[in-house]
Amino acid sequence: MKVTMNSTHRRLLLVALLILGSGIGATIWYARYHTQVAAAPLTIMDFDTERDKSFILDIFKNDWYWLVSEHSTDFSPEYMLQNRASSKAPEHVGNLTIKVGYVDQEPVGFVAYYKKSFYDGFILFLALRSQFRSKGYAYQLLQHAINDLKSRFVTKIRLVTRTVNAPAIKLYTGIGFRETDRDDEGFVYFQYDAQR
Repeated sequence: MKVTMNSTHRRLLLVALLILGSGIGATIWYARYHTQVAAAPLTIMDFDTERDKSFILDIFKNDWYWLVSEHSTDFSPEYMLQNRASSKAPEHVGNLTIKVGYVDQEPVGFVAYYKKSFYDGFILFLALRSQFRSKGYAYQLLQHAINDLKSRFVTKIRLVTRTVNAPAIKLYTGIGFRETDRDDEGFVYFQYDAQR
């Protein structure tokens, strides 16, 4: 007995093979991406001036537009790092926590944050070197900052980014920040409810 396939059966078989191929391709991509991230774990360390200053200043040099508002004419990354200060106001000296992420003893990025008041925290900077983006390191640095602020009894955490910074907005909303405002100067404001 000879089995023949009509055109409907052939189409169904073709669709099934395409779905199977897509599933295999997605599985290979997922395994490759997650193996790459897992093979290079992030170590988060306290900022050390000798070890980390030039690396962070280089990030500011390369990504100034993304990190600093053009209206912040008196901001100095050197002052921030030297004084661990969120601003040049004398009462802010020492209020900034700076953590640096390392992969295989190579600096990847940093996060800087502080308590604005007893229950309010603010993430001032989150930045990575370009070759380390889209690997999950920003998420890990951000989550570390959130957990640290929560351990200090912070109930609300705020941050600001540019409205055109789609990767940052995706990261912030994905981790649980909600948009609270947008201004006419191109900035979007977020808040995280740390009581969850």
